[in-house]
Amino acid sequence: MKKQRTMNNFKLKNIFFIFIFALFFSSVNISNAETVATVSIIPNCVNLTCNFMINVSGTDAPIGVSLDYEGVAFIYSDQEVNTVKSYTYSKAGNYDLKAIIYKDGTKVASNAVKVNVVSSTTNEVNSAIINKSTGTVDTITNTNLKTDVLDKLPLGTSKGPDTIDKIIEIFLDIVNWIFIVATGIGVLMIIISGISYMLAGGDETRAGKATKTLLYSALGVAISLTSSFIIQIIKNLLIS
Repeated sequence: MKKQRTMNNFKLKNIFFIFIFALFFSSVNISNAETVATVSIIPNCVNLTCNFMINVSGTDAPIGVSLDYEGVAFIYSDQEVNTVKSYTYSKAGNYDLKAIIYKDGTKVASNAVKVNVVSSTTNEVNSAIINKSTGTVDTITNTNLKTDVLDKLPLGTSKGPDTIDKIIEIFLDIVNWIFIVATGIGVLMIIISGISYMLAGGDETRAGKATKTLLYSALGVAISLTSSFIIQIIKNLLIS
């Protein structure tokens, strides 16, 4: 009987060790995965040409900046957190400028502003979309294709359409929350089984049942935490 209790105590210590390690692993993963950043956009337009001050806080340079002026995303790599981009619109009108900020291939911030473009001349630029910047891209003309921009991007900079990225991000977030809920249930089962083990007294049957429950719960928590980490990796790879 003493030998059996010694084995149960040994298993219990191992289970708690696995549980503590899993919690530590999860906390490191969460701290690395959650990057809080914000981006502000200040437009200054004269005729068809607008200068946009892009200010990013909560992260450091270099960053990737994706700007959607007229339904075409222009992507700039290796940018400073405070940068100015200039764009000449094809015609006067009201536009939504969308900005997405990337850090190491991961989307960390986004924002959008309304832009009112007024032309003081009758000749509007219709044959080309002209974009001047001090970054990687100088001029893009005559097409909606982003090949000229993408060829200049370093590996790891996001190139996918924002809509697809958003769908993937939402799906993986849902799956990740399922694992988070499973982790919470596993932790609750560990607490309950630990209490059952302590209240078992000399009843080997109850002690053995509590030990098994504790073992399975700890393994479940470890699997859930590992799966959550893997989902973050998959999320970064698919979106980037």
